[in-house]
Amino acid sequence: EMKMALLQAAQSGDVAAVKALLTDGADCDAKDSDGNTPLLLAACEGHAQVIEALVALGACVELKNKARYTPLMLAAQEGHVEAMEALVANGANLEAVDQEGKTPIMLAAQGGQASAIWALTLKGAQIEATDLVGNTLLMLAAQGGHVAAILRLASMGMQMEARRRDGSTALIVAAKCGQPQAVLTLLAAGAEIEARDVAKGDENAPLLVAAKVGHVTVVQVLVARGAEMEAKDKAGSTPLQLAAIGGHVDVIEALAANGAGFEVRNQEGDTPLLSAAKEARIAAIKALITRGAKIDVENQDGNTPLHLVAEEGCTRAIEPLVAKGARIEAKNKDGNTPLHLAARKDRAGAVMALLTMGAQIEEKNKDGNTPLLCSAIRGSAAAIEKLVARGADTETKNSHGHTPLLLTAAAGLVGATKALLAGGASLLIQDRDGNTPLLSAAKGGHPAIVELLLANGAQIEEEDMAGSTPLLGTAEGCNVAVVKALLANGADIEAKDRNGRNPLHRAAMKGDVDVVYVLVDNGAPTDARDRDGSTPLMLAAQGNCTAVTKLLLVRGANMEARNMHGNTALMVAAENGQCKVIEALAEQGAKTEVTNKDGNTAFTLAAKKGHLAVMNALDAMAARLRNDAKAKALQEVERPVLYNHRMMAQLGRNLALVQGTEMPPSALQEDVDSFHWQLDKGKTLLEEHKHFDIRHFYTADQAHAWVEEIGDGLARVLHVWGIKYIFPCQLGKRVPSENIDEDRRYLSHLLHYILKGDASGVADPSCLHLFAAIKYENDQVLKSLNVIDESTLLLEERIGSGSYGAIHAATWTEGGCKVAVKKLYNDGPIEDLAMLLGKAAMQASLRGNPHVVKLHGYTSSGWLVMDLAKTDLHHWCLHGRREWKSKRTLLLQAAMGLKFMHSRNPPLVHADVKPKNVLVFDGVDGPHARLADFAQAFEVSSRATEILCPAAGTPRYVAPEIYRNLPLTLESDIFSLGVTMFEVATEEQPYYSHFKGPGHEVAFIKKKLAGEDPCHVRPEDCPEGMLALMRSCCQVDPQKRPTIDDVVRALEDLPEDWNFRMTEQRVPHSTPLSQQLNQENPSSTGPDRRPNTDQQPK
Repeated sequence: EMKMALLQAAQSGDVAAVKALLTDGADCDAKDSDGNTPLLLAACEGHAQVIEALVALGACVELKNKARYTPLMLAAQEGHVEAMEALVANGANLEAVDQEGKTPIMLAAQGGQASAIWALTLKGAQIEATDLVGNTLLMLAAQGGHVAAILRLASMGMQMEARRRDGSTALIVAAKCGQPQAVLTLLAAGAEIEARDVAKGDENAPLLVAAKVGHVTVVQVLVARGAEMEAKDKAGSTPLQLAAIGGHVDVIEALAANGAGFEVRNQEGDTPLLSAAKEARIAAIKALITRGAKIDVENQDGNTPLHLVAEEGCTRAIEPLVAKGARIEAKNKDGNTPLHLAARKDRAGAVMALLTMGAQIEEKNKDGNTPLLCSAIRGSAAAIEKLVARGADTETKNSHGHTPLLLTAAAGLVGATKALLAGGASLLIQDRDGNTPLLSAAKGGHPAIVELLLANGAQIEEEDMAGSTPLLGTAEGCNVAVVKALLANGADIEAKDRNGRNPLHRAAMKGDVDVVYVLVDNGAPTDARDRDGSTPLMLAAQGNCTAVTKLLLVRGANMEARNMHGNTALMVAAENGQCKVIEALAEQGAKTEVTNKDGNTAFTLAAKKGHLAVMNALDAMAARLRNDAKAKALQEVERPVLYNHRMMAQLGRNLALVQGTEMPPSALQEDVDSFHWQLDKGKTLLEEHKHFDIRHFYTADQAHAWVEEIGDGLARVLHVWGIKYIFPCQLGKRVPSENIDEDRRYLSHLLHYILKGDASGVADPSCLHLFAAIKYENDQVLKSLNVIDESTLLLEERIGSGSYGAIHAATWTEGGCKVAVKKLYNDGPIEDLAMLLGKAAMQASLRGNPHVVKLHGYTSSGWLVMDLAKTDLHHWCLHGRREWKSKRTLLLQAAMGLKFMHSRNPPLVHADVKPKNVLVFDGVDGPHARLADFAQAFEVSSRATEILCPAAGTPRYVAPEIYRNLPLTLESDIFSLGVTMFEVATEEQPYYSHFKGPGHEVAFIKKKLAGEDPCHVRPEDCPEGMLALMRSCCQVDPQKRPTIDDVVRALEDLPEDWNFRMTEQRVPHSTPLSQQLNQENPSSTGPDRRPNTDQQPK
């Protein structure tokens, strides 16, 4: 309070109050929020006596406020001479500077304080000093138009032609700031009227500056004082041109009235009117043509003002130009009329204006392009619509034989193509090479145009003059999306051109592995022959297309097929010197000793061409084949699968041992079923290992567990049957640890190659071609995931954990939103990353459904980026009693998410439905639920799904059939959803028990198998229909449970607004959910699964 009182007293000039407060102990240098001390406030107001009192009692005269002003600066700026003198008398620094480098005398000049300037000069202030940009006192006074200050400084002998760093003099500064009185005063004091700001490089004189910024009064003053009317800046522009460029009509009028030249050109050859037209300055254009500027003047490109305004789409300027006689059909040096330029730039308004005024719609430029063709070249859809509506010919051709539709189709311009089709453009028109619009779009690689043209009736098997169909042209053009679009619309995959080549021939020849993959996947024959007898493999070999060669070999291409000269693919590669292709063929066992029709082997063909590297490679290849043929054959027999080779070999031997076993007549049916069940599992496991899918593969530990389980199961039954001769020596054997380790290393190398392209750990080079094929297949799966730059994610606090990794909140700078990021645990193996990305690819297939958590993509380190939820359904229930309406809405949304999964083809089983895996988001209409965590999800697509599906789920929510060693199914998800509904409806933990000792899980397993309700439901918890639905979902027999469609319909039919009308006092919960959770923290580890640790909302 004392500080504020002192500041107020100093500002108001109350000397007595200031002295009293200081005597009472007030701080004389106290500051307000702007950093002002009492002395600064007194100086600003000019209270000299207060200044004397404050200084006498110890106030510092050099303290600065936040704006870096001293008391003397403030007094000088306001012109308080007495205050200034008091401060100087008490030691104030005359040369102190603010943040712009201004001293007190400069601030006085800037404020126009003539008396303050004189007083400071008398005290010894430096009058020749400049601020940081080089402003002198005279320039500062000129900026504000302070005539008195200018006169005072002029009388003191200040240099009129001093220049600041940009080369401006005081007169140029005054002209630029629009200060006519300052200009007059400076001229009267002897300032040079034609001085130039040469240091800046623009070479502007005062008149040029004033005209450029539009200060008409200054222009008039300078002209009246004799300034050069036709002076030019560095670009050759006169004052009139600068005014025209800026659209300053009043300046134009003033200069024109004084005889400024209308036809003077700048260095670009533009007159003022052309400059105004180029900048679309409508008012300036009107003023210039009214004053008599030449209307059809041309620039260096031959463009008239009408050309320029048409190109800029300045519709309002077109009419006055034409009204004044501008030639609407004038052509520039390229033969373009104004209508051509307007059409090319998609200026629909200008197009209509020109057509209305009589522009010729079919006029052609030097390239034979009409306005419509110009629009097509640039994809100007709006202009096309206007031109077509006015009758433009859609079939006209330019000098190159192109129609508008051919141009837009070839360039992939969707909007323009639609406009032309709507205008009736022909789909059958051809250019000089026989290309139709569809062929042009296909060869150009434009799938959207292809789909559009086909939808409008284009013929999919059209041919150009070389006999190429759209699919043939696209295959050669290497565009996968167009190939897929054409195949989806029934394109002939075996169509041939004049050389007998089909799409696969052309794609193989170009080396496009993606197109080859799509074509082969859609049934293209890998051994088709062209007119010379060449197969796709031969053409790939000829072009050194190694990746295509490997893919074709994996897909069964015959590497010993011969062309019309008797050459195999190996011979073709040898003759063309293609070492890498030869290596790929060698890995597959291509024969080196066969001869062609001329008796040449691959080696002699290479020798004739002088390919020494190929000759050496063939020598080594032949030797290796001779020495390793038997070993390779044995290896292929030993390793019929793609991974976990050693363990699968042991499994294969076990199955071979028991094949054909005769069962004793006394064998129990239970043992017979068990025996066949184990055989079925073993055969299925072997079959599963003959392909590799990152979404579903077996780690070494999983394979180990299955092999030993199957062996133990078979051995047990045989022991019961008394067939003991094979048990001790074979089936009872454990898998050797060295075999497990070797299979684990092999799988690790394979996954490193698939996910990171890292082949450094692969000791056997012969594995690489197989790895490459597997990688290619799985790359197609991972393409469904967007790749996100990790640097755009700013990780924040950890908010939870789930399968494989921790979950963090994060800011995604590229997406501009908050997200959740799932990171692998730091020491996780490569298998964890593969499983994470495999499940992410499965989740990506659910993209677009509002009831499934959105996966935005993944980073190179394997971070998954998803929508960030507010909480999950479990924790949502913990925060107080929830109303029925919200519960019904969230459960319905969760059920709709599960319905989306179950309706896929093939269907997806979630396998871990529970409240913690239903995330809750804030929505405009209240909370919104989305299904999450697909770490245990799988497709219902094969026999393996039925018999090799690992135990999954969370014990408290998983369906009871898992306890009978049955796989999880769609019906299992319904049971888990039913338990979730019980928990949400009652807000109690399901299958709660006060017993916490060992084996407490047995209690709720017994309850499940007995068909008991998971929670006690009171009448006020939910409607009767809800209770009936929940009980039907939790039936012990899976076949008696409703489908997800039935569940969704039932939830939709339940009343949205329901309140139980109580007739007696409400019975409290036996134990609230939050209290139950504090008493019991059950394990959520499912059989054969890692612990599920998601204890926080994700």
